[in-house]
Formats: sequence, structure tokens, C-alpha cells
Amino acid sequence: GDPLRARWGEMSRIEKLAWLWNELQGFAEAFKSGLDEHRMLTVSSEDLFGDPETARSIFRFLGVSQPISTGRLAGLLRHPVNVQKNGKMSPFEQWPESDREDLRRWATHASTYGYDLRQ
Repeated sequence: GDPLRARWGEMSRIEKLAWLWNELQGFAEAFKSGLDEHRMLTVSSEDLFGDPETARSIFRFLGVSQPISTGRLAGLLRHPVNVQKNGKMSPFEQWPESDREDLRRWATHASTYGYDLRQ
């Protein structure tokens, strides 16, 4: 039912991915708006995969003891299951301006999560 459906085939891969990311973040923000603040925890993947303490804070938030050793946890976090396996994406600052503009247009929730797309 999205009016974007008619234009989907013309959109670039960056536009499609930015749209999807933004839709997911919009869903998350709408869900969070119905919760008491003490019942939610927002964690970035950069923090989760970059610092085992973030995973430990999730366990504390859930009220469970850490189910695996610190070393095993660190090892698991170093190898995220959804990591890009093929190709390499240049840093945002090196993208063509048209691609950066596409991302800015579709990823309207970026600033909510601390991403600065003004470069």
C-alpha cells in the first residue's frame, strides 16, 4: 500500500536500503513511544560489536546473569552474523554527492540515532 511502490523499480540500491532502514527505525521509534523509559534500551550496532560492555549492559537490563564467559562474548561480537561479506563500501564522505543526497532524502531518522549526514 505504500505510494512508493510505483517508483520502486526506478530507485537506486542506496535509496532502497535507506528507505528500508528508515522504515525499520520508524517502526522502532513508534514502538518505543508506547513504553515507559525504564522499559527500553536503545543500542547501536557500532557499540554492540565494538565493546563487550554493551552486551553486558543488555544482560543487566534484562535482569539475567551473563550466560557466557567474557572471552567467548568478545569473540562472538567480533564476528557479527550480518556483516557484509562481499564488496566494500567507501566511507560516506567519499560517496558521490548524488548518493549522499539519496541517503539524506530517505534516512530521515538518521539524526535520531546520532548519524550526521551533513558532510
